[in-house]
Amino acid sequence: MSIEQASLIVAVIAMLISLIPILSLRKTNNIQKVETLKRSLLQNEWGNEGVIGMPIEPYLYLKIHDYPGFDKICGSLQIADIERDFIIYGKINASGVITCTLNATIGWREFPVCNIKFKYNHGNDQLTFIPLNRLKKINDDEVYEQGSFNQHLKNKAPLWRVQKIEMQ
Repeated sequence: MSIEQASLIVAVIAMLISLIPILSLRKTNNIQKVETLKRSLLQNEWGNEGVIGMPIEPYLYLKIHDYPGFDKICGSLQIADIERDFIIYGKINASGVITCTLNATIGWREFPVCNIKFKYNHGNDQLTFIPLNRLKKINDDEVYEQGSFNQHLKNKAPLWRVQKIEMQ
């Protein structure tokens, strides 16, 4: 092994060692971003009823709850025209994307129905609901009292913070 090869190996090792603090700092920053976003999402409920100027389907109402773990959430999702609450379990990433499983409750059991995604936009303080894929082939009439589930969950929909009105 020549001196040039040995110095190249030492330089590569030194470079790799110098990346350790940078990667550690990046992980810490991502954790802080996720925790800040989670706190922000938990402060209000989210909905899209009252859209003016364009037809939005479905009308959604989302309430997010805290869940153990810095990046985990759970919540309830109400879909207009379906007389059932759905439960979501999800995970937040540092870029503001929440990947969730939507579950239907029948009696005491929960059935995973489909995967959905919410994307948070910091600029306009808005969540975008994005339906992904159905997980189970369940007859709509068995799980949902009204309407076709596929019909209600086929489009993206914007959600914004719902202001709570306190009566005096």
